[in-house]
Parts: sequence; C-alpha cells; structure tokens
Amino acid sequence: MFGNIRFFAFVLLIIGCPSLLYSYGDPPDPSTLDGKLLWDYRGGSEISGYHVAPDFKSLKDSNIDGVFLHRPLMGLNGPGRNNDLLTGVIAQAEAHQRVFAIEYDISDTVKTGRDITDWLTTVKQDWRILIENGLTDNPHYLRHNGKAVVVISGFGLVGKPGTPAEAADILDFFKHDPIYGDNYVIGEVPSGWWNLSGDSKSDGDWYNVYRSWDAIKPLLTGGFSREGYKAWKQSQIHPGIEEARLWGMDFLPVIWSRTGSPIAGKTSLKEPDEATYFRDQLSELRKVGISMASVAIFDERALTMRATNLTIDLGSSDITNGLTRPSPEPSDGNTNSITKGNRLCRRNHQIANHHYLYLRVNDTAAYQESGVNASITMEYFDQGVGYFRLEYDAVSSAYKNGVTVSLTGSGTWKSFTWYVNDAYFGNRQNKGSDFRIFRSDNKRFWIDKVTLSLP
Repeated sequence: MFGNIRFFAFVLLIIGCPSLLYSYGDPPDPSTLDGKLLWDYRGGSEISGYHVAPDFKSLKDSNIDGVFLHRPLMGLNGPGRNNDLLTGVIAQAEAHQRVFAIEYDISDTVKTGRDITDWLTTVKQDWRILIENGLTDNPHYLRHNGKAVVVISGFGLVGKPGTPAEAADILDFFKHDPIYGDNYVIGEVPSGWWNLSGDSKSDGDWYNVYRSWDAIKPLLTGGFSREGYKAWKQSQIHPGIEEARLWGMDFLPVIWSRTGSPIAGKTSLKEPDEATYFRDQLSELRKVGISMASVAIFDERALTMRATNLTIDLGSSDITNGLTRPSPEPSDGNTNSITKGNRLCRRNHQIANHHYLYLRVNDTAAYQESGVNASITMEYFDQGVGYFRLEYDAVSSAYKNGVTVSLTGSGTWKSFTWYVNDAYFGNRQNKGSDFRIFRSDNKRFWIDKVTLSLP
C-alpha cells in the first residue's frame, strides 16, 4: 500500500517533543540522524485519531526536515487501520522532500483505559502490517546505521504503565524479530533514567532496560527555566550524556521554549529573545559534543540547530550550505569565478586592491557565541610565494588572526585547516561577515571550497 508511492532523497536532523530535524540548503539525507532536528507530531485527538497532516511546506521553509509521527492505536479500530494521517504525511513528505519515522507511546493505554498487554499486541501487529505494506522501504522513511528508526515513548515514567519485562519484550521485538526487527530503536525515557531518580521508576530492573536502546531521548520538556538551564545541564544532561556514551548509545537531549505553539506553521513566541534562548541551549550542548537534539516547541524563529559542517563550493554560482559570500562583497574583497587546475573556483579580482575572501556564517548555526570551538578548512591552489591567514570574529576581536599557511608553489590543489576555540561569529566584519581569508604580498589567490565544522 505504502510502497507504491514514489519519493525523493534528502537530508534531516533530529529533535523531539515536538522533535525537529534540521539541515542547510540541500534536501535531507534520510540515512542518518547526525546533526539534525525532527518535530514530534501529536496534533489531534488520540481517541478519535489524526486526520490532518502537519504543514510540511512550513517545515521545509523553516529548515525542519520532518516528523516523528505518533501512531495512536488504542480504540482506533485495531492495528493497521489508523492511516488517514499516515497517508497525508507520506504525500506531504513526497511533495516537500521531508522525512518521517513512526513513534508509539504507552500513554495511549492511560488515555483509552486499555491495558498494557493489549497495547503490546497491537503495536507489534501494527508494525507487521506497516512493514508488509512497504512503509520502511520508502525513501522518505528515516534510517540510521542502515536501520529503520522507530521511537518508543513512556516506559519507566512514574505514573505510566509498563514493567521492565514488558519494555524488554517490545524492545526485543523491534530489535531482534527475525522478520520485522533489526530496527534502530529510540527510547523516549524519563530524565532520571541514568540513576533511576526523579521521574523514573526506581525498580532496579529498569537499569538494564534503559541501556538496551540504540538511542536515549530523555523527557526533559519543562524541566528547566531559562535561568536554570545551565544548572539543569550539569545535574541531568551531562550525567546522561556520559552514561549513554559509556554504553555505546546515542543521546538526544531536548531544547524547548517557555512559550510557543506545537502546531506547525503557527508563530506564537511572545518574547523576541526566545530564539536566543534556543541558541544558548544548543551552544551549551555543542560544547559537550552533542550534534543531535530534541526540540519541544516548533516555531519558525526557533530554527537554531547547528549543521555539523557548513560549506561553500565557490564558483560562478556558489553551492552554499550554511556559508555564503556577502553581497555585495567588501571593497577589499572583490572576487570573480574562474577555472584553475580543472576546478571552478574564485580568485581575487585585482591583486593590488583585493586581498580577502569574506564569508558569512548562517546565524541559525552560530551567532554571538561565548567562545565556540570550530575548524575552518580551505581548499586552495598552491601557486607563488607568500601565505594565507585566517582572520575571524572572535570574542576578543572582530579580526583576530589565526595561524599562517605558507605557499610552496607546487602548482597543485591543497587544503589547510585552522582550529579556533574562541569564535564569536557576530557579523562584525565588513558587510556582516564572520571571517575572512587573507592572501599576502599582493598576489593572486584561487580558493575552491571552504568548510566550517562545529562540534
């Protein structure tokens, strides 16, 4: 049924409750979670069913790559039946080149008065039907490490049904069933999963269950205020990250706003600094090496997930992915396109007056940081004498010098990487740029591609 629908391939990012997947420029690559954001779509009634797909055009326009689609099954005519919303999501994903994955939530048992045994049976049968109808063969279906992604939410939460044995049973089905298993299973779990505290049940058997998921997505929404986020990060997020890494699991923390609506396409942030709040949370996560996260509120002003690598492939029409040249270019940085060494690139227009290549970083990736680690790789043609030098917008100065790289006159394409640990990227250079590359000695330069990598 679902396998007959044709799809396009694209790139995504992960984010949770609602979750969001983010990328820059190109459509999302559905084969990986790394560096991404997804909206956890729960619009509508769990009892009567969802009949309206989210507005994927708004998601695309906002650089959100897709949805975790909640499958409400209890009281909905049985497994494989509740497909109005799924059909709409597939059509929207095809039309707007987005990605989706299925989520099941044991909260359905509380909302419908059905028992957990019925839920386990229904979920397994629903997944069998979806697989047999070719859902996960769909090019829009999210995968990671070659496996279809599925989210199981709610196990281990205080006040929710489910025992460690029942959680292990559903996890075993999705991971090890000989026909319907071999999936990448994300556990949306209590924030206190790592030490069985707070919102987590305290039964010691949950210890092994929590460490059996492929990825942990802790339910942190509402757990911290803007003022208390750093303390929350130290007490809850850092220990969770360390524990997940110890057990070889991925970790998807949540970022959220105190205001805003979880309805896609509706802007409702009341405070102009909400986007800054999102950026601050992401900046803190990035400092500890997190490249994927969950977003609790979707709003077009909250698009702050960093792509792991921002790039610009220079030429007559630049191919941009988070890095751009300012337009117009500054008076000391005019460039033009040319082919050099069989590669289309850009060179300084007049060697006596134009000594720089200026570049801007997409503000949703990094803006007015408190000192972020970054690497900047330049691919250049090695001709003549002299050197290149990076000059970047740092915390201490808008034009801080990086190390120099000497040319050797080899007549070949080379690359060089600068590493910095104090980037500010506040648009303080000429024409709102964030860094520039200087060529010495009034000589010609040829630069093909520049990559900015953020942790």
